[in-house]
Amino acid sequence: MALPRIYVETDEVPESSKILLTDPEFEVIIRSRELAEKVAKELDEPIFYERVVYEEARSVFNVSEAEVTRHVVVEPVDRRSLVFLKPGDRVYQIPVEGYVVTPIADVGDRLRKGDPLAAVTTRSGNVRYVEAPQDCLVVYVCEQPAIRTQRRPNYEYYIAPTE
Repeated sequence: MALPRIYVETDEVPESSKILLTDPEFEVIIRSRELAEKVAKELDEPIFYERVVYEEARSVFNVSEAEVTRHVVVEPVDRRSLVFLKPGDRVYQIPVEGYVVTPIADVGDRLRKGDPLAAVTTRSGNVRYVEAPQDCLVVYVCEQPAIRTQRRPNYEYYIAPTE
Protein backbone atom coordinates (compact mmCIF):
# COMPACT_ATOMS: atom_id res chain seq x y z
CA MET A 1 0.00 0.00 0.00
CA ALA A 2 1.55 3.29 -1.11
CA LEU A 3 1.34 6.32 1.16
CA PRO A 4 -0.52 9.47 0.16
CA ARG A 5 0.76 12.97 0.87
CA ILE A 6 -0.86 14.65 3.84
CA TYR A 7 -0.92 18.36 4.58
CA VAL A 8 -2.01 19.73 7.97
CA GLU A 9 -3.02 23.29 8.81
CA THR A 10 -0.22 25.44 10.18
CA ASP A 11 -0.31 28.87 11.82
CA GLU A 12 2.35 30.45 9.64
CA VAL A 13 3.71 30.13 6.13
CA PRO A 14 5.65 26.84 5.96
CA GLU A 15 9.33 26.82 5.04
CA SER A 16 8.94 23.97 2.55
CA SER A 17 9.32 24.41 -1.21
CA LYS A 18 5.77 23.18 -1.89
CA ILE A 19 3.15 25.23 -0.09
CA LEU A 20 -0.54 24.44 -0.08
CA LEU A 21 -2.87 27.38 0.45
CA THR A 22 -6.68 27.24 0.54
CA ASP A 23 -9.61 29.59 0.75
CA PRO A 24 -13.30 28.63 0.99
CA GLU A 25 -13.63 29.40 -2.74
CA PHE A 26 -10.64 27.55 -4.23
CA GLU A 27 -7.39 25.78 -3.53
CA VAL A 28 -3.97 26.43 -4.96
CA ILE A 29 -0.55 24.82 -4.69
CA ILE A 30 2.27 27.35 -4.73
CA ARG A 31 5.94 26.53 -4.95
CA SER A 32 7.27 29.91 -3.85
CA ARG A 33 7.03 31.22 -0.28
CA GLU A 34 7.02 34.84 -1.50
CA LEU A 35 4.17 34.18 -3.94
CA ALA A 36 2.20 32.35 -1.23
CA GLU A 37 2.47 35.33 1.11
CA LYS A 38 1.39 37.69 -1.70
CA VAL A 39 -1.63 35.56 -2.67
CA ALA A 40 -2.62 35.09 1.00
CA LYS A 41 -3.04 38.86 1.40
CA GLU A 42 -5.74 38.78 -1.28
CA LEU A 43 -7.74 35.98 0.38
CA ASP A 44 -10.37 36.50 3.08
CA GLU A 45 -9.39 33.57 5.27
CA PRO A 46 -6.19 31.94 3.99
CA ILE A 47 -5.22 28.57 5.44
CA PHE A 48 -1.63 27.37 5.03
CA TYR A 49 -0.80 23.69 5.13
CA GLU A 50 2.44 21.95 5.88
CA ARG A 51 3.26 18.50 4.58
CA VAL A 52 3.67 16.06 7.45
CA VAL A 53 5.10 12.60 7.84
CA TYR A 54 2.27 10.15 7.24
CA GLU A 55 2.20 8.72 10.79
CA GLU A 56 2.02 12.22 12.31
CA ALA A 57 -1.27 12.90 10.54
CA ARG A 58 -3.04 10.46 12.84
CA SER A 59 -2.92 13.09 15.59
CA VAL A 60 -5.51 15.27 13.79
CA PHE A 61 -8.20 12.60 14.25
CA ASN A 62 -9.93 12.73 17.63
CA VAL A 63 -11.15 9.14 17.88
CA SER A 64 -13.15 9.60 21.10
CA GLU A 65 -15.13 12.49 19.56
CA ALA A 66 -15.08 10.97 16.04
CA GLU A 67 -13.99 14.21 14.43
CA VAL A 68 -11.13 16.07 12.77
CA THR A 69 -9.34 18.65 14.95
CA ARG A 70 -7.54 20.72 12.25
CA HIS A 71 -7.81 21.41 8.53
CA VAL A 72 -6.29 18.52 6.57
CA VAL A 73 -5.70 17.90 2.88
CA VAL A 74 -4.99 14.35 1.71
CA GLU A 75 -3.48 13.83 -1.74
CA PRO A 76 -4.02 10.15 -2.66
CA VAL A 77 -1.23 8.30 -4.44
CA ASP A 78 -3.07 8.25 -7.76
CA ARG A 79 -3.47 12.07 -7.55
CA ARG A 80 -7.04 11.79 -8.87
CA SER A 81 -8.43 14.31 -6.39
CA LEU A 82 -7.64 16.04 -3.13
CA VAL A 83 -9.59 15.19 0.03
CA PHE A 84 -10.36 18.23 2.18
CA LEU A 85 -11.27 17.83 5.86
CA LYS A 86 -12.08 20.67 8.23
CA PRO A 87 -12.33 20.82 12.02
CA GLY A 88 -15.51 19.17 13.21
CA ASP A 89 -15.90 16.85 10.19
CA ARG A 90 -16.99 13.38 11.28
CA VAL A 91 -14.35 10.68 10.94
CA TYR A 92 -14.81 7.17 12.29
CA GLN A 93 -12.13 4.65 13.14
CA ILE A 94 -12.61 1.03 12.08
CA PRO A 95 -10.05 -1.42 13.45
CA VAL A 96 -9.30 -4.45 11.28
CA GLU A 97 -7.66 -7.29 13.17
CA GLY A 98 -7.04 -10.95 12.43
CA TYR A 99 -4.49 -13.63 11.75
CA VAL A 100 -3.76 -12.25 8.27
CA VAL A 101 -5.22 -8.90 7.21
CA THR A 102 -5.20 -7.94 3.54
CA PRO A 103 -6.17 -4.31 2.90
CA ILE A 104 -8.51 -3.80 -0.06
CA ALA A 105 -9.61 -0.15 0.15
CA ASP A 106 -7.04 2.62 0.03
CA VAL A 107 -6.96 6.30 0.94
CA GLY A 108 -9.15 8.32 -1.40
CA ASP A 109 -11.50 5.43 -2.23
CA ARG A 110 -15.22 6.19 -2.15
CA LEU A 111 -17.11 3.20 -0.78
CA ARG A 112 -20.76 2.30 -0.60
CA LYS A 113 -22.28 0.57 2.41
CA GLY A 114 -21.15 -3.07 2.35
CA ASP A 115 -18.06 -2.55 0.15
CA PRO A 116 -15.01 -4.35 1.59
CA LEU A 117 -12.33 -2.43 3.46
CA ALA A 118 -10.12 -5.46 4.07
CA ALA A 119 -10.08 -9.26 4.00
CA VAL A 120 -9.31 -11.09 7.23
CA THR A 121 -8.05 -14.68 7.13
CA THR A 122 -8.49 -16.67 10.33
CA ARG A 123 -6.08 -19.31 11.65
CA SER A 124 -8.37 -21.99 10.25
CA GLY A 125 -8.12 -20.44 6.78
CA ASN A 126 -11.57 -18.90 6.61
CA VAL A 127 -11.81 -15.50 4.96
CA ARG A 128 -14.21 -12.80 6.08
CA TYR A 129 -14.50 -9.21 4.95
CA VAL A 130 -14.68 -6.07 7.04
CA GLU A 131 -17.22 -3.92 5.24
CA ALA A 132 -17.93 -0.20 5.14
CA PRO A 133 -20.77 0.47 7.61
CA GLN A 134 -22.12 3.30 5.42
CA ASP A 135 -21.34 5.27 2.27
CA CYS A 136 -17.97 6.82 3.02
CA LEU A 137 -14.61 8.09 1.88
CA VAL A 138 -11.41 6.45 3.17
CA VAL A 139 -9.31 9.34 4.51
CA TYR A 140 -6.52 7.54 6.37
CA VAL A 141 -5.21 4.01 6.88
CA CYS A 142 -2.55 3.10 9.41
CA GLU A 143 -0.79 -0.10 10.21
CA GLN A 144 -0.82 -1.14 13.84
CA PRO A 145 2.21 -2.82 15.39
CA ALA A 146 1.88 -6.56 15.66
CA ILE A 147 1.03 -8.12 18.99
CA ARG A 148 3.86 -10.22 20.45
CA THR A 149 2.15 -13.52 19.76
CA GLN A 150 1.11 -12.43 16.29
CA ARG A 151 3.83 -11.10 14.02
CA ARG A 152 1.44 -9.88 11.33
CA PRO A 153 0.21 -6.28 11.21
CA ASN A 154 -3.34 -5.13 11.77
CA TYR A 155 -4.85 -1.94 10.38
CA GLU A 156 -7.03 0.99 11.35
CA TYR A 157 -9.21 2.63 8.73
CA TYR A 158 -10.45 6.18 9.17
CA ILE A 159 -13.55 6.92 7.14
CA ALA A 160 -15.58 10.08 6.57
CA PRO A 161 -19.29 9.55 5.91
CA THR A 162 -20.64 10.85 2.60
CA GLU A 163 -24.21 11.90 1.93
